[in-house]
Amino acid sequence: MANKPLDHFLNQFIKFVLPANKHHLLVSSDNRQNVFGPKQQAYEYIFLNQVLEEEPDIQAFLDQVFLHLAPEGRLIIIYRNYLHYFLKNLLNIFSAQKIDAKNWLSTYDLKTFLSLGNFETIVAQPLCFTQLNIPLVSFLLNRLLLYFYPFNHLAFLHYMSARKKTHFAKDTSVSIIIPVRNEAGNIKKLLNALPLIGNRCEVIFVEGHSQDNTLAEVKKCIAQYQKSLPFKLKLINQGLGKGKADAVRQGFARAKGEILVIYDADMSIKAAELTKFYLAIISHQGELINGSRLIYPLQGQAMQSLNILGNKFFSLLYSWIIGQKIKDTLCGTKALWKKDYLQIKQDLSLTHKYDPFGDFDLLLGASKLNLKIIDLPVRYYERTYGTTNIKRFQNGWQLLKYSLLAIKELKLRL
Repeated sequence: MANKPLDHFLNQFIKFVLPANKHHLLVSSDNRQNVFGPKQQAYEYIFLNQVLEEEPDIQAFLDQVFLHLAPEGRLIIIYRNYLHYFLKNLLNIFSAQKIDAKNWLSTYDLKTFLSLGNFETIVAQPLCFTQLNIPLVSFLLNRLLLYFYPFNHLAFLHYMSARKKTHFAKDTSVSIIIPVRNEAGNIKKLLNALPLIGNRCEVIFVEGHSQDNTLAEVKKCIAQYQKSLPFKLKLINQGLGKGKADAVRQGFARAKGEILVIYDADMSIKAAELTKFYLAIISHQGELINGSRLIYPLQGQAMQSLNILGNKFFSLLYSWIIGQKIKDTLCGTKALWKKDYLQIKQDLSLTHKYDPFGDFDLLLGASKLNLKIIDLPVRYYERTYGTTNIKRFQNGWQLLKYSLLAIKELKLRL
């Protein structure tokens, strides 16, 4: 018998998860036996809606899914909590009714099957706590409380997203975006320290309203080093734009590389670390490589105590919001594919006006596209020139407002 409230809930979820213009396939109990024909048609998204519980050979079924999923496609599995089958069968035993013969699949079991099928899990989260449609009560249970203990373990439905395991990509082109403001003393040193990554590399400086001679120093260094360095140098004047987030977006808009890398001009992270970011992304360890400064000991006063506390708070909050573990949300060094950024850009909501640095935009956007986010540990050093451009309390308030909107969008789905 159809459950109209549940069907409506699942349809809304699929619309929320599915990016625009993606070729997709929905597999349910009604069509699972003949949905995969001999023709290997490639889908960008495949949804399995409560079908693995009934499948006699889950691994063979996932092998078929693998063949029909595009190389960079996403698999979304919606599955029931096996505790519900256990309780239902327990009640059936006491009432002398027929036991419901279903596969009892835990999250661990599904992750094991996916790994055997050459898939990598991205996110596993509760989806729906109750099928009942009780005004306000169902909303609180299904959109908020199910993310907290013990409701998250008792939820009726869960979902999991996964991608194909892939191998090294060939060397490709890279654009390194470097926002610069009041960093005149670092420009020459930075250029001498940058590693050559990719088969073609360009370095794009985005200068924004410096009060020292940063603009003149960048122009001077470009003229001096353009012919001797193995990468192309560009300069963008930020113009009417303000802040790092705007500078990064302007740099991305002019970038020609297939991989986009963000690097801070204060050199508090050594430029040589960029090689690690490049290797991580071309080896498909992740699709957004996020620097993490909170693994290794910090040098001196590289990060003040209040900043550390704030960063840990936002890291815990965003790990919960997006369902992927993140230890450092505000590290300025990141790498991603340009094609993924263009999709993120299309889906940017009004929340971006509250993000002064652009980090949350990328994390939230990557999560909405079901991209794999990984932390790459880096050492964090004290800056040797100038002072920080961060306004601790003003920027902290902006990030908090952004976070509330992110909760509304990703968790409450309003």
